[in-house]
Amino acid sequence: ATGDAGIANAADMAVQLEPLLGPWARYFFAAGLLAAGLTSAITAPLAAAYATAGALGWPRDLRDPRLRAVWLVVLAAGIVFAGLGVRPVPAILFAQVANGVLLPAIAVFLLLAVNDRNAMGTRANGRAMNLAAGAVVLVALVLGLRALWTAMT
Repeated sequence: ATGDAGIANAADMAVQLEPLLGPWARYFFAAGLLAAGLTSAITAPLAAAYATAGALGWPRDLRDPRLRAVWLVVLAAGIVFAGLGVRPVPAILFAQVANGVLLPAIAVFLLLAVNDRNAMGTRANGRAMNLAAGAVVLVALVLGLRALWTAMT
């Protein structure tokens, strides 16, 4: 499902900018996609490697072979998906739905973690912060359910 906008590819997305940019819309959109691709192709896998290193207690050093291995595996996964001809719009929509499903669960986990007085000591959440965090969890849940609903209809 591509949603109500009927967007199946990048050209369909560029058309949405024509009222604002006229015939230059596709060029601006292409330049934006190129810039987004170039800036995220290396940094997103690197961020995944740093997150993995932090979660597993590895040194967060680019010279560490484990960090480099994770970086290269994530980078290679992107290259393989591109090489296999995976259509990007459905892949992006899948990623959005996956984020919508995972975000509320992760938000609840984080809320529980920051309330653990054994781990957080005096830095554990207070009542006001818990109310604010609870509102964030509620919004994340609503957005997650909305993403699921949109994907299924």
